[in-house]
Amino acid sequence: MTIDNENSTNYYPSGPGHIDDPSRLIIVHGKQFDSGELTRPAHSHPRAQLVWSNQGIMKVTVPGAKWLVPTSHAIWVPGGIEHEMSANTKISTCFIFVDQNACHSMPDQCSVLHMTKLMQQLLIHFLNLSESDVPEEQRLQHLSLVILDELAQLSETPLDLPAGYSERFKQITTHLMQNKSGSFTLSQIADNFAIGSRTLERLFKKETGLTFSEWIHKMKFIQAIELLNENKSSIEIAATLGYRSTSAFIAAFKKRFGTTPQEYLKLTR
Repeated sequence: MTIDNENSTNYYPSGPGHIDDPSRLIIVHGKQFDSGELTRPAHSHPRAQLVWSNQGIMKVTVPGAKWLVPTSHAIWVPGGIEHEMSANTKISTCFIFVDQNACHSMPDQCSVLHMTKLMQQLLIHFLNLSESDVPEEQRLQHLSLVILDELAQLSETPLDLPAGYSERFKQITTHLMQNKSGSFTLSQIADNFAIGSRTLERLFKKETGLTFSEWIHKMKFIQAIELLNENKSSIEIAATLGYRSTSAFIAAFKKRFGTTPQEYLKLTR
């Protein structure tokens, strides 16, 4: 049970996703990238993969879907499904490659999963153990079983946020995701990127299937969950994300998820 911490060629036929060894139920790969350095073109591998970053916002694309993934969430990609990854920000990735025989409790389609604090700490602990001078194989074997058990418990969340497909548009969506503020308007963003407001509205509809306001609405929910995981109160989140009041934020959150923000946090931890 080791960490594969090499260069980008690992994502191709010789990489951890292609290792056929049932005794290695999981293989964990961790790496840091500078802004714009992470670019993984479309590829697939027999092992399933949990795509997660503990720093930065990752873009993940699979056939028929595109996501911007914050640190509070991860994308489950079953084995054999083509996917690509990129990031415009500095990012620290942590991927789990899961043997096909250990995926029976997982979805058979790509899913957005909420990363519990326990799961995040388990992965970081696994990486640290793997990087030690003398990895404790028995402990890593036991820990891999715990990780698989926790992986099966992660809840699916309706937080797909289309990133778009053209490079220019993805720069806009990344900019919006990096700025936790509800003060910007369509015209302000259009001016920032030297584009007409109507053109930008059409681009949102064309590249995401959503209007600008619908996209912003979905983005706020992702950012709200990130802030909840940072132990921010509903008062702080409402102010940060530009809601007119705390009650307005709680009402919008409950309408979307069927529970209040604090109740949601308890359920997903």
